[in-house]
Amino acid sequence: MKKVWLKVFLVVIVIWLVITIYFYNQHKISIKRCVVDTKVNYEGNIIKFDELVLTDRKPNYIEFDGWHFKVGTRLPRFLQKPFLATSYFYRKPYRELQYNEDKKYGIIELRGTLIRENLDEKYFDSIRDKIDLIDDQGVSLPLHRDGMEFNESTFFFYKQNSFFDKSIEQITIGIKDNNDNIVTTIPIKLKWQIENYNYFNRMPKWDFYLDSQNTVREFITRKKANEDYLDLFHEQGQNIDLENLKHDYWQNIIYSNSANYIGNYKNWKDVYLSQLEFMKDNEQLVKQEIYLIDAGKTFNIIESSPVKTEKH
Repeated sequence: MKKVWLKVFLVVIVIWLVITIYFYNQHKISIKRCVVDTKVNYEGNIIKFDELVLTDRKPNYIEFDGWHFKVGTRLPRFLQKPFLATSYFYRKPYRELQYNEDKKYGIIELRGTLIRENLDEKYFDSIRDKIDLIDDQGVSLPLHRDGMEFNESTFFFYKQNSFFDKSIEQITIGIKDNNDNIVTTIPIKLKWQIENYNYFNRMPKWDFYLDSQNTVREFITRKKANEDYLDLFHEQGQNIDLENLKHDYWQNIIYSNSANYIGNYKNWKDVYLSQLEFMKDNEQLVKQEIYLIDAGKTFNIIESSPVKTEKH
């Protein structure tokens, strides 16, 4: 009888391992990135084209079903997070493109930034509609999906085509005038860099590399936890005097305002400024300024100011 139970147990373990390996592989995904890093002046504004991204799988945007949350809320608090993490593991986070059995096509996405002093969403939409992706035959690619996020002085946007021929080696970014004539072209030689992700090293969301506030938030989190943060600094910025960061306000509540584009700062170009406000009992104690630059795939800190007391 013991042998029978042992066999049953081993069969169950083998089945569980097979299922686990299957779902682990479902979380694997490779993406290709091509840095564009090109700026264009348009009607007194700056449009910065950051990068092109290519993949052949679509994300499943619904990570959980309704029953997951119903069950999760009934569990003890210490079990809720492990339950959702396990549930997410045994799901398919991506799906294959339709009519793409030979893997010839993929999803290509242009990511960029619009910088101007007085942002208006309607104005931004009119500019975004004037940006085209043109293939190597001179044909504009149809837009299948787009999106944006914005802060006080910056719009982060993407435009996506879901049936891009992966054999194409060059693409052109075109900007149209009010009569839909292409007036500016930016040819891009597609030199791809491959990045691999899995369940434990998850692919960042589309805006991760574009928003400078992601670096600021990560910096605050590590500083509060006394973790190393120097990799968030630009390699030249690491040589600055870090004494400015050695103060006793880090355990207070910290408000991080949107990072504003300020242009040139000292010897740096295309600099963003984020102000940290250290609060206690709803009163501001001090401020500190964090300066960042776009490093191509992320934002790096180049300098921090001394803490400043608000003058009354």
